[in-house]
Amino acid sequence: MAVPTRKRIAALLTLLLGVAGLSVALLASSAASAPDLPAVQARSLVASALRAAASGGPVAGDVDLHVDLGLPQLADAGGAPELSGVTGALESLSGDHHLRVWASTDGLRAAELTQFAERSLFVSPSGAWAWDSNRYTAYRLASLPHAHIPQSQGLPRSTGDLGPEQLAARMLAAVRPTTRVVVARTATVAGRAAYVLALQPRTSETLIGHIDVAVDAATRVPLGVYVYPRRSSTPAMSSAFTSVGFGPIAPSTFRFTPPPGAKVVTAQSQGSDAPQDATAPSHPTPARLAQRVRSFGSGWTGIVALRVSPKQVGRAGGGTLSKLLPFSGPLFSMRLAERSGYDWLIVGMVPQEALARVQARLP
Repeated sequence: MAVPTRKRIAALLTLLLGVAGLSVALLASSAASAPDLPAVQARSLVASALRAAASGGPVAGDVDLHVDLGLPQLADAGGAPELSGVTGALESLSGDHHLRVWASTDGLRAAELTQFAERSLFVSPSGAWAWDSNRYTAYRLASLPHAHIPQSQGLPRSTGDLGPEQLAARMLAAVRPTTRVVVARTATVAGRAAYVLALQPRTSETLIGHIDVAVDAATRVPLGVYVYPRRSSTPAMSSAFTSVGFGPIAPSTFRFTPPPGAKVVTAQSQGSDAPQDATAPSHPTPARLAQRVRSFGSGWTGIVALRVSPKQVGRAGGGTLSKLLPFSGPLFSMRLAERSGYDWLIVGMVPQEALARVQARLP
């Protein structure tokens, strides 16, 4: 067992929640014939896709996002009108979302399109905002991606990071010797010819079967991804462009000013059941971090254990997370363990048996 650094912890949690709560989808029409494209090596395609994603070139379009984590109705289970922290994040991401996104070197904007309201996220050098027209409320975000967007705002809290380009870039950047990468086929995504990269874990110990990433043949911009559970032909998570353009985007697109009469709320940094020790400082020292967080393994089979307080997981009331656990979903598992008077939240893209083995190794 190794005590992880902040960077390693952040990478693991990003992979767990980004793949376990989300990932990107390749929504090419199965009825459309595959385009005839020149052969390309997987390594070359990955490198060019990463360069395109890092260039910050303008990309705008409509995105369909689908997330099925296999969760119950958390609000109904707890009887609470609002959820926050881990439970709120998972609940807000679940389901189907139709987004309009804009991204360039000047910023990022994502708007969830609903029948009666607009829920948007604006990120630019001048600041970050979330807007809910239904509540006529603007949320000033202290920082991203860690700022807490209240559940009442409605927009998935990580929507800005759930566009196909951002998610695919994270997936491709994490490719290691533990993953087999091949150019599986070609497809048409958002009306554009694309190569499909298949990322396949080299281990059977993970719940992830494979991840497909669609890469635009002309621009090399990632257009979408499917995340498939093991032994499933249906992706549990999907997010892909249904229309896309690469023309210039005015910088003003990313700036937001609350309209007259709007309520303005400064978002808090954490929710009531966030997986943190209630007695720990907001910027823990490495020693305190080592006491609160443990990591086991790496990559597809990596597991993270976080020390939490009884109130934060619902044992002492005020939360719904304990009602959910132990949880076994199509892409990840969670369980709660009590060791030496402390509660630990254990999470991994692995079956419950693997979490149980780690539980016995906690202090």
